[in-house]
Amino acid sequence: MNSPWKGNVRELENTIARGIAISNDSIIDERDLFSEEYSSPDISFKTAKKKALTDFYRTYITSVLTRNNGNISRAAEDCGIKRQSLQQIMKRCGINPDDFR
Repeated sequence: MNSPWKGNVRELENTIARGIAISNDSIIDERDLFSEEYSSPDISFKTAKKKALTDFYRTYITSVLTRNNGNISRAAEDCGIKRQSLQQIMKRCGINPDDFR
């Protein structure tokens, strides 16, 4: 990639974290960072950002819940967030912890 980053640091961190979460390889490439579904000219920035973050949360939280056999307290601890915060994210993303037990 030879173009400058146009977002802020938090957006860059989120993009990299999403790339790590969805990458199937030990090397993250451009396809992992920028999905075509987010770069369509027919989608607004706000909508694309919301979808990307929701996809990231869903992928990341699913992985953490799998690792912790659906135990929300342990998963929240792994994430470094409060249990209530994790529950809010799970509700927003439609994730049921019972699916991981």
